[in-house]
Amino acid sequence: MESAKYKLTYFNFGGMAEKVRLTFIYNKIPFVDERIEFKDWPALKPKTKFGHVPYLVIDGKKTVAQSFAMMRYIGRLGDGSLYPTDPEKQLEVDEIIGLFQDMGRDWAPALYIGMGRHQQFGHPTEWKERGEVAKKLRISFINEKLPFYMKFFGDYLKKNGGKFLAGEKPTIADFALFT
Repeated sequence: MESAKYKLTYFNFGGMAEKVRLTFIYNKIPFVDERIEFKDWPALKPKTKFGHVPYLVIDGKKTVAQSFAMMRYIGRLGDGSLYPTDPEKQLEVDEIIGLFQDMGRDWAPALYIGMGRHQQFGHPTEWKERGEVAKKLRISFINEKLPFYMKFFGDYLKKNGGKFLAGEKPTIADFALFT
C-alpha cells in the first residue's frame, strides 16, 4: 500500500493532523499536505465524512476520518517500527495513546471554553464569566491534572531507557504526545 497516493486535509496549523504528518514523514511516505483556511471550512464541512477534519484520501477513492486511526494505519507502513506488530508492544503503544487521549479529555473544557465554545458545556451564549472560568480551569489543569499525567509518561520513559515512550525507537505514541 506504500505506492498508494495520500492526501491529508486539515487547517493550516499542527493540531489533530500533526501526528499524522509526522508519521508520514518518519516513514518517508510521500503525501499531499492540503492546508485549508478557516474561511473555507463552512463550505467544506458538509462534504467531509463525519463533519470534521483532518481527513485522509487514499488513491483518490477511499476517505478515512479520525486522526488516531490514520496514524495507526500509516504507522504500520514503512518498516513497521512506529506501530509494532508484536501484540504486547502494540498494547503498550495503545495504552500510552489512551492515556494521552484521557489527558486531552481533561484539558478540553479549559481549551474550548477559552476558545468561546462554552455553549457545548451548557453555558449561555452571553456568558460574562467565560474568561475567568477558562483561566481557573487552565490553572487547575496545570496544577493538578498535568502533573498526574506527566508522572505516568515519565514512568514510561524511564522504563524504556529515557528516549522514547514505548521502546528504543520512536512509535506513534511519541508522535501523539509530542503534538
